[in-house]
Amino acid sequence: MANLTTNHDLIADALFRAGEPTDGTSDFYQQSIINYNRVYQSLCSGGMELAKDVDETWWWLRKPTPGVLTLQPAFLGSASVTFNSNAVVLSNPPAYSMAKWYFYIQNTFGDVFRVTAHTGGSGVVTLDSPYTGATNAAAAVRIIQLEYDLASDLRSIIGPMSINSDDFQIDGCELESLLDRYPTFTVQQGPPELFAMVGEQRVRFSHYPGDTGDLIFRVEYNYLVVPTDLADDANVPLVPREYRRVLSDYTTMWILNEKNDPRAGAMGQSAASALTAMARENRRRLTKMGHKFGQLFSRQDQLVRRIPQSTSGLYYP
Repeated sequence: MANLTTNHDLIADALFRAGEPTDGTSDFYQQSIINYNRVYQSLCSGGMELAKDVDETWWWLRKPTPGVLTLQPAFLGSASVTFNSNAVVLSNPPAYSMAKWYFYIQNTFGDVFRVTAHTGGSGVVTLDSPYTGATNAAAAVRIIQLEYDLASDLRSIIGPMSINSDDFQIDGCELESLLDRYPTFTVQQGPPELFAMVGEQRVRFSHYPGDTGDLIFRVEYNYLVVPTDLADDANVPLVPREYRRVLSDYTTMWILNEKNDPRAGAMGQSAASALTAMARENRRRLTKMGHKFGQLFSRQDQLVRRIPQSTSGLYYP
């Protein structure tokens, strides 16, 4: 316990300072683990819930390796479409699933549909609403993927995404801004200029790579992880060791508060002071790192863009 390194060290320290036994027999033992996790999750969320002047993007929550997406080309083919029917029958179905992709009839100004169901190799595609165009047994269709699932442990993306092979940057924006600038019915091929979150772990891009199979892009993104729940064990929290006492201090405060112990207020003030110092150190570290670690949205008029190559070596116009 003296080193305050592991989860067990920190929980035992909180119980000890609250005047409780540390061998698991305390009436507050189970609640102390709940409080420990409550403090940990609040801290990882930026710390504002713990101290009103603290709202941090913690460097230590950054995933050591970036997430990676492979942006896919469109599927082009022929399909039988029927007015007022959700079912579409492809004449040359692909081996992969196109569920959640976007369905277009080529060279028309008709509606755009989402594919709600499709199994790789199957010719049957289910749309999210009845087809509104004229029945056609051999309509030329384009089906594209604009949305992708991100890493399962992602909490939030930090900074722009990138196509590293060409030092190409993809900036983030609000979904409404992306749709206003790049409406779904006019989506174009090429390297994405913007991305927007459409869910906690799902992203949408402004463009799709292209209409041939060699037009794919590898996209990398840096992100903060979702912290997992902690237990009374020998594992360690993500918080740097020199500041793990903040977890213990706030957990002690909660135990004292539940015991109606008048020392709870002073313990809370002490914990908040330690957290403020931790936040200042975090900002100094990020400043020395020399980059906009926590910035998600950058101005488009400040962006110098390079046009990336496709896998065939051709540049987009």
